[in-house]
Amino acid sequence: MRVAIFASCVALLIVPVTVVARTPAATPPKCSASDTQHHRTLHGTATRFCGPARAVMRIEGESFTIAGGSCSGPRGSVQMGVMPGKGFYLYLYFKGFKHRRPGRNPIIDGTVELSGFSSLPHQGMSIFSKDLKNATFSLGSPPRITGSWTCR
Repeated sequence: MRVAIFASCVALLIVPVTVVARTPAATPPKCSASDTQHHRTLHGTATRFCGPARAVMRIEGESFTIAGGSCSGPRGSVQMGVMPGKGFYLYLYFKGFKHRRPGRNPIIDGTVELSGFSSLPHQGMSIFSKDLKNATFSLGSPPRITGSWTCR
């Protein structure tokens, strides 16, 4: 009996103990008032799009509101939110035009990241208002993402 107890104690001393320390989740950069006014893109542990734009996206019965971003990105892009995380970056195609125009404008590529969803579509159609400050859009099928954005 003493030998069994002694052997158990020696075995406990030999087994390495691993302590796992959790590192806090990285915090994306925050937009200052100047960043928002100038529609800046901030890079760090994540990319944050700054600006007064706002979007609402709907997919499979869930709704996502994305605040902060710009509709005046490079190559006619619309960019909002934080990536990775909750946000999107869409490239628009303006056939025969250098800039967006009222009405239908194809979305030819981009990235969409929404919590709980993967492999989201990134092509579809946008429909701009006459003042070019608002648009509705639809991406993919299925899953289909619908929504709207406002650029002020």
